[in-house]
Amino acid sequence: GVNTIHARDLKVALRALGYEPEKDRMKKIISEIDKESLSNTLMADEFERIMQAKLFEYENETEIHKAFPLFTQGKSDYISIDDLRRVARELGENLGDEVLEEMIREADVLDHDGVISRDEFFRVMKRENAY
Repeated sequence: GVNTIHARDLKVALRALGYEPEKDRMKKIISEIDKESLSNTLMADEFERIMQAKLFEYENETEIHKAFPLFTQGKSDYISIDDLRRVARELGENLGDEVLEEMIREADVLDHDGVISRDEFFRVMKRENAY
């Protein structure tokens, strides 16, 4: 119909914008938005809501990826306690080693190696909705 998009076309539109949505994720998105009908079509405003959410998610992920090298000064693939100490000092925060060590422990959940990897940093930032 006019001002609608069929569910299968939503996937095409997302792909055209560089997203590769999984089938289950698409079903979930459509069922959440298209609660009132079982037509498998979305009104233009529903489609716009989905696209804004995806764009917001993408922008946030981009910002998180940009933030990581600020901690490491681009010298490493890991954030160490020294990196956290330096960043805290730059921000005018006087955090003791106990606090910094706890921050590392909270984030170091994938490999428990005493430093924060890119993946661990990304998980923390997404979990905390920091971006």
